[in-house]
Formats: sequence, structure tokens, C-alpha cells
Amino acid sequence: MTARRQRLGLGLSLAFAVLGGAVLGFAVPACARVGAMGGGDGGAVDRPAIDLAASNDAPALADAFASADLDPRVGEVYGHSDLTLYRFDPVAGTFMTVGDFDCLKVTEGVAEMLDIAIDRDGNMVGTAAMSEHTAITGRLVSIDKATAACTVLKTGSYPNSLAFVPVGTVLPDREALVGYVNDGYVRIDPDTGVVTGIGNLNAPGAANPWMSSGDIVSIVGGGTYVTIIPKGSVTADPQGDRVAEVDPATGGIIRVIGATGAAGLYGLGYWGGIAYGFSSSGLLVKIDLATGAGTPISITGAPATGFYGAGTTTIAPIIVE
Repeated sequence: MTARRQRLGLGLSLAFAVLGGAVLGFAVPACARVGAMGGGDGGAVDRPAIDLAASNDAPALADAFASADLDPRVGEVYGHSDLTLYRFDPVAGTFMTVGDFDCLKVTEGVAEMLDIAIDRDGNMVGTAAMSEHTAITGRLVSIDKATAACTVLKTGSYPNSLAFVPVGTVLPDREALVGYVNDGYVRIDPDTGVVTGIGNLNAPGAANPWMSSGDIVSIVGGGTYVTIIPKGSVTADPQGDRVAEVDPATGGIIRVIGATGAAGLYGLGYWGGIAYGFSSSGLLVKIDLATGAGTPISITGAPATGFYGAGTTTIAPIIVE
């Protein structure tokens, strides 16, 4: 759990602190090209570099993306508010409402989705917080990305900075679900709900330590990125949250790329070599991963409550042109 969620997120942050971090519990362009996977992030490279003509090369699409039902010419970057899932297509520039998270309905108290993550097969999971009868508890849920219908899998305390990382980074034979608890890097076992610490954002004794400000995204061959703020900070930086590249195996910072100019980036997505930040004020920001500079994107229908998180499949294309 990062230190920036309001309301229910704060209670779950305290739960993590007490337990010490080991917790139970979118128009199509003339052509689109998926760049060759270099495997620099340690993930298994098992999808080809292909050229996609506007005439729709169906066999190539099926061979390369069938496992995730993914067409790289149709962008799939998901963001969400406390109770609603949205989809942004950075190719077409469209933003739409998918639906409400039906598993978060409560008769009394409050519920909110804290973050989402999507694996290479297109399966979406999320972490949520619910307040019922004055008690705050976390939920690990599965989500239908087409409808936002969700099912509670486990109950416990879970981070609100969430992503899958590629095969061969944390686990040798499958993707791992990971997240940050402030600057602590953890793995969540979707089968058991157990949360285990595996690393840290900062090097030991770092003079200027950082913590996650909101979210992490990891792409096969494309790198792993996290939005960050100075550890312990309680006020917004005029330069906005930073974006950093991290090692998906340890969670440690490889390099701080730069300031985004936007504060409260609770969600982070990726498509075609570009990151997309979703802010607590409802702002959608295009982030240059060479400099960190952010550019606001005009959208209609952003949630009044702001964005709480975002997610992208681990096999999102690195290059789309």
C-alpha cells in the first residue's frame, strides 16, 4: 500500500505497517508494428515481431496475440475510479466506461477498488478495500475486463500498487503478481492470498529514498516502470510525480527518468512505448519514457472521484505505428 490513498487505503496502510509487510490474507492507422522483444527485462520472449497491414492479417494476429485476445491496433489501457472501470484506446484516442465493479456493493460502509493488473492472457485482477461495520478489510478480486463484473477471491491486506511481471523475473515458470507497500516490493499469490516481501525500491542507505506514489506497469521486452515521490512526503511536488524504471525481479530503482508534471498518479498504463498516467484529479497524462515529461490528454467522461489505478497486459506492444 502506498501512502497516498484516501479513506479506506489509509486503514490498509496501517495494517501493513503493523504486520511488517508479510501479510496473509483503441480508428486503425495504416499499419501497426509490434517491435521485436529484446527480453531485457528478464521475461521470457515468446511473441514475434510482426508487421500488420491495414488489410487485417488475421493469421499473424491470431498467432501473436491469441492468448490475450489482443489486437495491437486497438489499444487496451484500463483505468478505474473507486467503483467503475474505464478503457482508453491510445491508438484511436477514445475513452469509454466499461462498467461498475459489482462485487464492491455494500449495504453499509464504503468500498473502493485500489488497483488492477492484467496478465499476458488478458486476465484482470484487482485489490480492493471495504469498510463494513467499522472494520476495514482488503479483497483480492478477479475482474471481467469486458463488463467490470468481479468476484472476490481472497480477503486480507493488499497493496494498491499492482502489476503482473513477466515470466522469469520473480517466478521461473509463470508471471507473478507484484506491488509496492510504500517502498517495499511484494509478491501476491493469487491462489492463496499470501503477500510476501521480495525487495525494496531503494538501495540500502539511500540518501534520498523514494516510495511508490501510485502504480507499477511491466511489459515483456519493454521495461518495468513505477510512479514515485520522495519517501515520507505529505505535500504535492510542483514538478509532479516522477516515473522510474525498476528491476522487476527485485523492485529496485534502475533509474529515475524524470518529473511528469502531474501529481497523484495513482494509475500507470502502457501502449506502444508510451506510458499513461491516471491521476487522482481525473487527469489522463501521456508520459515520455525517455524524459518523464507528461502531456495531458483531453478526455470526456473522467470520473468525478478521480482515478484510483490502471492496468495493461504484460504483452502490450512496444511499438505501434
